[in-house]
Amino acid sequence: MKNFLNLKLPKRIKKLPEHQIMEWFDLNKSKIFCSGDVDIFEDYIEWVYEKGNTVIKIHWNEIKNVYVSSETGSNNIYIESKDGTTINFYINNRENCRDKFFKYIRDFATMKGAHLNS
Repeated sequence: MKNFLNLKLPKRIKKLPEHQIMEWFDLNKSKIFCSGDVDIFEDYIEWVYEKGNTVIKIHWNEIKNVYVSSETGSNNIYIESKDGTTINFYINNRENCRDKFFKYIRDFATMKGAHLNS
C-alpha cells in the first residue's frame, strides 16, 4: 500500500531468521539485568540465580506468554511457561533494545513451536 499522504510511517522491526536472532541475543546479552544469569540456547532459555542453587529452564515450545510489565515506564520482561514457571528480568530500552528483545523472544519461541497468548 502506498503512502499517499507522505506521512512518516514508523519503522517496523523486521522478522529475522533463527540464526540472526541468536546472533542478536549474543550481541545484546550484556543489556539484560537480572538477579543471576539468563542464557539463551537453541532449544531453551535458562535462568540461573541464587549463586547457582536455582536453575529455571524453559524450552521454547513450552512458552505460553511473553509480556512487558504493565507498570508505566517499566522495562521488565516476563517469560511464562505452560506450567506457570516464570523468568523475569530488566532490559534497558536504549536503541529500542527492550522492544527488539521482546519481539525476537516472541518470534523465536513461535519458530520453535510455542503457541503464545496474544
